[in-house]
Amino acid sequence: MEKPPPPPPPPPPAAAAAPLPFPPSPLGGSASVESPPPKRCMSAAFMQCLAVVAMCAAIADPSWIEVHEMSRLGSDCCVFGVAYVLHRGGNFTQTGQFYLFDQNGITLMVLMATCCYLSILMGLLAFLLDFLLIKKLDILGVKIATLIHVFAALSSASAVVLCTCLFVIILNNAKEYPSQETDLITAFGESFFFAIFSFVVSVFAAILSFRAGRTLRRPSSVRNVLWLNLNVLPKTNVLQTVSASIIIKVPSVKQGKHLTFSMP
Repeated sequence: MEKPPPPPPPPPPAAAAAPLPFPPSPLGGSASVESPPPKRCMSAAFMQCLAVVAMCAAIADPSWIEVHEMSRLGSDCCVFGVAYVLHRGGNFTQTGQFYLFDQNGITLMVLMATCCYLSILMGLLAFLLDFLLIKKLDILGVKIATLIHVFAALSSASAVVLCTCLFVIILNNAKEYPSQETDLITAFGESFFFAIFSFVVSVFAAILSFRAGRTLRRPSSVRNVLWLNLNVLPKTNVLQTVSASIIIKVPSVKQGKHLTFSMP
Protein backbone atom coordinates (compact mmCIF):
# COMPACT_ATOMS: atom_id res chain seq x y z
CA MET A 1 0.00 0.00 0.00
CA GLU A 2 1.44 3.29 -1.09
CA LYS A 3 1.91 6.06 1.46
CA PRO A 4 -0.01 9.32 0.86
CA PRO A 5 2.14 12.21 -0.30
CA PRO A 6 3.25 14.59 2.44
CA PRO A 7 1.23 17.80 2.84
CA PRO A 8 2.64 20.92 1.17
CA PRO A 9 4.64 23.24 3.39
CA PRO A 10 2.74 26.22 4.81
CA PRO A 11 3.20 29.50 2.96
CA PRO A 12 5.67 31.92 4.49
CA PRO A 13 4.13 34.66 6.61
CA ALA A 14 3.47 37.92 4.84
CA ALA A 15 5.93 40.65 5.68
CA ALA A 16 4.63 43.72 7.42
CA ALA A 17 4.21 46.75 5.26
CA ALA A 18 7.07 49.20 5.44
CA PRO A 19 6.23 52.58 6.94
CA LEU A 20 5.50 55.21 4.35
CA PRO A 21 7.16 58.63 4.39
CA PHE A 22 3.78 60.34 4.12
CA PRO A 23 0.76 60.27 6.47
CA PRO A 24 -2.42 58.42 5.51
CA SER A 25 -4.84 60.40 3.43
CA PRO A 26 -8.64 60.42 3.61
CA LEU A 27 -10.62 58.76 0.83
CA GLY A 28 -13.96 60.28 -0.08
CA GLY A 29 -16.25 62.65 1.90
CA SER A 30 -15.50 66.21 2.79
CA ALA A 31 -13.05 66.73 5.60
CA SER A 32 -11.40 69.75 7.12
CA VAL A 33 -7.72 69.87 7.93
CA GLU A 34 -6.46 72.29 10.57
CA SER A 35 -3.16 73.92 9.77
CA PRO A 36 -1.16 75.40 12.63
CA PRO A 37 -0.94 79.18 12.84
CA PRO A 38 2.26 80.82 11.62
CA LYS A 39 5.04 80.92 14.15
CA ARG A 40 5.55 84.65 13.76
CA CYS A 41 3.72 87.53 12.17
CA MET A 42 6.22 89.67 10.31
CA SER A 43 3.57 91.98 8.86
CA ALA A 44 2.29 92.95 12.33
CA ALA A 45 5.85 93.41 13.56
CA PHE A 46 6.66 95.69 10.62
CA MET A 47 3.54 97.80 11.13
CA GLN A 48 4.23 98.16 14.84
CA CYS A 49 7.79 99.21 14.07
CA LEU A 50 6.41 102.04 11.92
CA ALA A 51 4.11 103.06 14.76
CA VAL A 52 7.03 103.22 17.21
CA VAL A 53 9.09 105.32 14.79
CA ALA A 54 6.19 107.73 14.30
CA MET A 55 5.67 108.12 18.05
CA CYS A 56 9.40 108.74 18.58
CA ALA A 57 9.22 111.48 15.96
CA ALA A 58 6.20 112.97 17.74
CA ILE A 59 8.14 113.14 21.03
CA ALA A 60 11.27 114.58 19.44
CA ASP A 61 9.33 117.28 17.61
CA PRO A 62 8.08 119.86 20.15
CA SER A 63 5.31 121.18 17.92
CA TRP A 64 2.09 119.55 19.09
CA ILE A 65 0.19 122.85 19.26
CA GLU A 66 1.33 126.06 17.59
CA VAL A 67 0.19 129.51 18.70
CA HIS A 68 1.03 132.30 16.26
CA GLU A 69 0.98 135.80 17.72
CA MET A 70 0.58 138.44 15.02
CA SER A 71 1.17 142.12 15.79
CA ARG A 72 2.28 145.28 14.03
CA LEU A 73 5.82 144.83 15.27
CA GLY A 74 6.08 141.32 13.82
CA SER A 75 5.00 137.79 14.48
CA ASP A 76 5.99 135.22 17.04
CA CYS A 77 5.25 131.50 17.36
CA CYS A 78 5.01 129.44 20.53
CA VAL A 79 4.88 125.65 20.47
CA PHE A 80 3.55 123.37 23.20
CA GLY A 81 3.69 119.63 23.61
CA VAL A 82 5.64 116.80 25.19
CA ALA A 83 9.01 118.52 24.81
CA TYR A 84 7.68 121.58 26.68
CA VAL A 85 7.27 119.66 29.94
CA LEU A 86 10.44 117.61 29.41
CA HIS A 87 12.55 120.76 29.19
CA ARG A 88 11.13 122.12 32.43
CA GLY A 89 13.17 119.59 34.40
CA GLY A 90 10.30 118.42 36.59
CA ASN A 91 9.16 121.92 37.62
CA PHE A 92 5.43 121.60 36.96
CA THR A 93 4.14 124.03 39.60
CA GLN A 94 4.53 127.21 37.56
CA THR A 95 3.18 127.80 34.10
CA GLY A 96 5.38 130.77 33.33
CA GLN A 97 4.34 134.13 31.99
CA PHE A 98 2.31 132.70 29.14
CA TYR A 99 -1.38 133.18 29.95
CA LEU A 100 -2.99 130.76 27.49
CA PHE A 101 -3.11 127.82 29.89
CA ASP A 102 -2.98 127.24 33.61
CA GLN A 103 -1.91 124.33 35.79
CA ASN A 104 -4.43 122.10 34.04
CA GLY A 105 -2.55 122.61 30.79
CA ILE A 106 0.70 121.49 32.41
CA THR A 107 -1.04 118.40 33.79
CA LEU A 108 -2.40 117.53 30.35
CA MET A 109 1.06 117.79 28.80
CA VAL A 110 2.54 115.56 31.52
CA LEU A 111 -0.16 112.97 30.80
CA MET A 112 0.56 113.30 27.08
CA ALA A 113 4.24 112.54 27.68
CA THR A 114 3.31 109.52 29.81
CA CYS A 115 1.00 108.11 27.13
CA CYS A 116 3.62 108.62 24.42
CA TYR A 117 6.34 106.77 26.33
CA LEU A 118 3.88 104.03 27.26
CA SER A 119 2.94 103.63 23.60
CA ILE A 120 6.61 103.27 22.63
CA LEU A 121 7.29 100.66 25.33
CA MET A 122 4.18 98.64 24.46
CA GLY A 123 4.97 98.85 20.76
CA LEU A 124 8.52 97.58 21.25
CA LEU A 125 7.28 94.70 23.39
CA ALA A 126 4.63 93.72 20.81
CA PHE A 127 7.24 93.93 18.05
CA LEU A 128 9.55 91.55 19.92
CA LEU A 129 6.73 89.08 20.65
CA ASP A 130 5.71 88.98 16.98
CA PHE A 131 9.28 88.80 15.71
CA LEU A 132 10.57 86.20 18.18
CA LEU A 133 7.69 83.76 17.39
CA ILE A 134 6.36 83.58 20.95
CA LYS A 135 2.92 82.18 20.05
CA LYS A 136 2.05 79.98 23.04
CA LEU A 137 1.42 82.90 25.40
CA ASP A 138 -2.26 83.78 25.23
CA ILE A 139 -5.11 84.98 27.43
CA LEU A 140 -8.61 83.63 26.75
CA GLY A 141 -7.52 82.40 23.33
CA VAL A 142 -6.00 85.73 22.25
CA LYS A 143 -2.28 86.14 21.83
CA ILE A 144 -0.53 88.42 24.29
CA ALA A 145 1.14 90.15 21.34
CA THR A 146 -2.29 91.12 20.00
CA LEU A 147 -3.35 92.54 23.38
CA ILE A 148 -0.15 94.57 23.62
CA HIS A 149 -0.78 95.93 20.11
CA VAL A 150 -4.19 97.08 21.34
CA PHE A 151 -2.68 98.71 24.45
CA ALA A 152 -0.14 100.55 22.27
CA ALA A 153 -2.95 101.83 20.05
CA LEU A 154 -4.96 102.98 23.09
CA SER A 155 -1.94 104.83 24.47
CA SER A 156 -1.47 106.67 21.18
CA ALA A 157 -5.17 107.49 21.06
CA SER A 158 -5.01 108.84 24.63
CA ALA A 159 -2.14 111.16 23.68
CA VAL A 160 -4.18 112.46 20.73
CA VAL A 161 -7.26 113.05 22.92
CA LEU A 162 -5.23 114.87 25.59
CA CYS A 163 -3.64 117.09 22.96
CA THR A 164 -7.10 117.93 21.64
CA CYS A 165 -8.22 118.91 25.15
CA LEU A 166 -5.17 121.16 25.54
CA PHE A 167 -5.94 122.74 22.18
CA VAL A 168 -9.48 123.55 23.33
CA ILE A 169 -8.16 125.11 26.57
CA ILE A 170 -5.69 127.32 24.70
CA LEU A 171 -8.34 128.31 22.17
CA ASN A 172 -10.84 129.30 24.88
CA ASN A 173 -8.23 131.29 26.82
CA ALA A 174 -7.24 133.12 23.66
CA LYS A 175 -10.86 134.22 23.19
CA GLU A 176 -11.08 135.47 26.78
CA TYR A 177 -8.14 137.84 26.34
CA PRO A 178 -8.92 139.79 23.17
CA SER A 179 -6.43 142.38 22.01
CA GLN A 180 -6.72 144.97 19.31
CA GLU A 181 -3.01 144.99 18.59
CA THR A 182 -2.38 141.25 18.61
CA ASP A 183 -4.03 138.40 16.76
CA LEU A 184 -3.62 134.84 18.02
CA ILE A 185 -3.85 131.92 15.62
CA THR A 186 -3.88 128.41 17.12
CA ALA A 187 -3.22 125.29 15.06
CA PHE A 188 -2.09 121.71 15.47
CA GLY A 189 1.56 120.94 14.82
CA GLU A 190 3.16 118.05 12.98
CA SER A 191 3.65 115.99 16.16
CA PHE A 192 -0.12 115.75 16.53
CA PHE A 193 -0.40 114.13 13.11
CA PHE A 194 2.54 111.84 13.85
CA ALA A 195 0.61 110.57 16.88
CA ILE A 196 -2.51 109.99 14.75
CA PHE A 197 -0.42 108.03 12.25
CA SER A 198 1.04 105.95 15.08
CA PHE A 199 -2.46 105.15 16.35
CA VAL A 200 -3.74 104.07 12.92
CA VAL A 201 -0.72 101.87 12.22
CA SER A 202 -0.98 100.26 15.69
CA VAL A 203 -4.61 99.37 14.96
CA PHE A 204 -3.59 97.70 11.69
CA ALA A 205 -0.82 95.82 13.52
CA ALA A 206 -3.34 94.55 16.09
CA ILE A 207 -5.67 93.34 13.31
CA LEU A 208 -2.86 91.53 11.49
CA SER A 209 -1.63 89.92 14.70
CA PHE A 210 -5.15 88.75 15.58
CA ARG A 211 -5.75 87.24 12.15
CA ALA A 212 -2.37 85.49 12.17
CA GLY A 213 -3.15 83.87 15.53
CA ARG A 214 -6.35 82.22 14.35
CA THR A 215 -6.30 78.57 13.27
CA LEU A 216 -6.89 78.29 9.57
CA ARG A 217 -9.20 75.58 8.26
CA ARG A 218 -8.98 74.46 4.65
CA PRO A 219 -11.58 72.04 3.21
CA SER A 220 -10.44 69.02 1.20
CA SER A 221 -12.52 67.72 -1.72
CA VAL A 222 -12.92 64.09 -0.67
CA ARG A 223 -16.00 61.94 -0.14
CA ASN A 224 -16.97 58.90 1.93
CA VAL A 225 -14.26 59.32 4.52
CA LEU A 226 -12.25 56.12 4.93
CA TRP A 227 -8.93 56.29 6.76
CA LEU A 228 -6.41 53.56 5.99
CA ASN A 229 -3.41 53.59 8.29
CA LEU A 230 -0.85 52.18 5.92
CA ASN A 231 1.90 52.24 8.52
CA VAL A 232 0.21 49.49 10.57
CA LEU A 233 -1.42 47.58 7.71
CA PRO A 234 -2.46 44.08 8.94
CA LYS A 235 -1.41 40.87 7.29
CA THR A 236 -3.30 39.93 4.16
CA ASN A 237 -4.36 36.48 2.99
CA VAL A 238 -5.04 35.53 -0.61
CA LEU A 239 -8.27 33.54 -0.66
CA GLN A 240 -8.64 32.51 -4.25
CA THR A 241 -7.90 33.41 -7.82
CA VAL A 242 -10.79 33.45 -10.26
CA SER A 243 -10.40 34.53 -13.89
CA ALA A 244 -7.22 36.48 -13.34
CA SER A 245 -8.76 38.28 -10.36
CA ILE A 246 -7.25 38.17 -6.90
CA ILE A 247 -9.46 38.41 -3.82
CA ILE A 248 -7.61 39.59 -0.72
CA LYS A 249 -9.01 39.25 2.80
CA VAL A 250 -7.77 41.84 5.32
CA PRO A 251 -8.60 41.53 9.05
CA SER A 252 -10.49 44.55 10.35
CA VAL A 253 -9.86 46.39 13.61
CA LYS A 254 -12.99 44.92 15.14
CA GLN A 255 -12.88 41.24 15.91
CA GLY A 256 -14.85 38.94 13.68
CA LYS A 257 -15.00 41.31 10.70
CA HIS A 258 -12.90 41.44 7.57
CA LEU A 259 -12.44 43.75 4.63
CA THR A 260 -12.40 42.11 1.23
CA PHE A 261 -10.76 43.72 -1.81
CA SER A 262 -10.89 42.45 -5.36
CA MET A 263 -7.93 43.25 -7.58
CA PRO A 264 -8.30 42.51 -11.32
